[in-house]
Amino acid sequence: LGLLILAVSWIAGYWYMWKASKGKVPFVRELPALKAIDEAIGRAAAMGKPVHVTTGHSGGGMASYLAGDHLCGFSVLSHVARKCAEREVDLRVTVAFSEMIPIAEDVIRFAAVAAGKPDYLRPDMVRFASDNWLGYDMYAMTMASESAANIMIGAMDVTSAVIIACGGLMSGSINIGGAREPSNVACFVPFCDYVLIGEETPAAGALVLSLI
Repeated sequence: LGLLILAVSWIAGYWYMWKASKGKVPFVRELPALKAIDEAIGRAAAMGKPVHVTTGHSGGGMASYLAGDHLCGFSVLSHVARKCAEREVDLRVTVAFSEMIPIAEDVIRFAAVAAGKPDYLRPDMVRFASDNWLGYDMYAMTMASESAANIMIGAMDVTSAVIIACGGLMSGSINIGGAREPSNVACFVPFCDYVLIGEETPAAGALVLSLI
């Protein structure tokens, strides 16, 4: 049964790729949370305040089973970084694992080059908070409270959803959250203006590439 499902999935995937190569792109519905990113960055530019991005602290970093969730967040970060570089908006990224520092910096660097602002990346733009969940959440909450836009997409858990989102909520920033686990999404909803629900999170990581 598993082999049959794999074969059907592969054939369907190949079929849609072939159709797309011929210019017949299937309809893909828009995600309001992705569209809201530009609005949030524009608001930050108007207010002269930074944009904060985090992919969360769940899992054990890039070697964990949640590495894909973090990569979804980094994909969204590439779009955010490019828009911030174009408008010269300050960007702050908090990471919970040290191996994510060079990844985040490279994402921002390439996005800045694509925006025509190769000198946009600063040494203090990516900040390693702590691999302790409470220390990380409290630091990220502080960053969110100082920002006009707070974007939390990736391996987010219940504590991140509540603590970090509350920092953005209390400061009046635009909160945009995204997580795959239903329980985590439920915690995002009361505190966020826009939410990616469940599998919309990895979908956003793919869709955002068309916006770069």
